[in-house]
Amino acid sequence: MGEGSPASIESPGSTPAVLALHGFGGTPLEIALAVDIAKELGLRAFAPLLPGHGTHTRDLAHTNWKDWSRAANVALDGLVKPGARVIIVGLSLGSLLAAHLAATRPDDVLAIGMLANATRLTPITTAWPGSVPRAGPTTCS
Repeated sequence: MGEGSPASIESPGSTPAVLALHGFGGTPLEIALAVDIAKELGLRAFAPLLPGHGTHTRDLAHTNWKDWSRAANVALDGLVKPGARVIIVGLSLGSLLAAHLAATRPDDVLAIGMLANATRLTPITTAWPGSVPRAGPTTCS
């Protein structure tokens, strides 16, 4: 952990609300700029701390996509209001969660902002489950 609190960040305001999701191994502090911009615009904003994050890598090792996805859904539930959808901004893992929420809950999501998102990962080692060795360079894009 670096400096600052890993706690969730929340700001009151109007709709559309902004849900800001941090990246893998990160905390809401890394996406606080999205909350700050929402606040300047008078919009409600929430940046939750995802399960397993903000404490120690031992805690992170006991969580997975289902945990993070469930937490993102709960956070979205807390922001959705009748007749008003939510803008989701995500960084890295948070951007993948944003895309997942937009795909699975289109009636609740107005727009997404994806920062530093991976669109494709290729195995960097044959030790990855289900990976098949192949020739050529390894890329991440």
